[in-house]
Amino acid sequence: MKSISKIIALLFMNISFTLFAQDQPIQDGEWKNYYDNGQLKEIGFYKNGEKEGEWKSYHDNGSLEEVSTYKKGRQEGKSEGYYDNGRLAYIMFFDNGYRRIGELTQYYKNGQLMQEEVFNNDKKTYQLKRFYPNGQPDYIANKEGIHFHGDYKSYYENGQLKIEGAYNKSMQIGVWKTYYENGQLMKKETFSQGNLIDVKEYSENQKFDSQEMKTEK
Repeated sequence: MKSISKIIALLFMNISFTLFAQDQPIQDGEWKNYYDNGQLKEIGFYKNGEKEGEWKSYHDNGSLEEVSTYKKGRQEGKSEGYYDNGRLAYIMFFDNGYRRIGELTQYYKNGQLMQEEVFNNDKKTYQLKRFYPNGQPDYIANKEGIHFHGDYKSYYENGQLKIEGAYNKSMQIGVWKTYYENGQLMKKETFSQGNLIDVKEYSENQKFDSQEMKTEK
């Protein structure tokens, strides 16, 4: 759980901090930090009081936890994280301290792919793919920057399609369909720029349901 928490923090936050050794700021040279048991916790270099070059952190069992590169105190380039069992937890990239979108891969502790971001051919939008621990897709979403933009699909753990629809700048548009786990249509919703304008619901194992709701704009 330690590595998962760190992944979430890196995805949504930018944390900067100053480290001290014996209550004095490190200005230049190698810096080391240790666990209470004497095991090395972190090692890296400072230049003019800022992190510079390669930094490594370790789990309390001695296994590698993260390898990152810094330039003038900000993360730059590739960063790799590892679970305490030695398996790769994530690979991500930074520019001037900010994580690059569209370039992320995360894994479960058993080595199974958890999530990845991959740029589409237009190099402007990218796909966010999330997977269940059994390897089946959880959802596949298209994004542009921080916004959901384009087709969206989610799945049951058995691989059956659960929801399908589309976004425009994170607003639901057009027809969205929700399915029962047996593949039958459960609900059909129609949206206009995020506003729900029509809903049709269907009973499981029946062709149609008498329930139908329409909403006014």
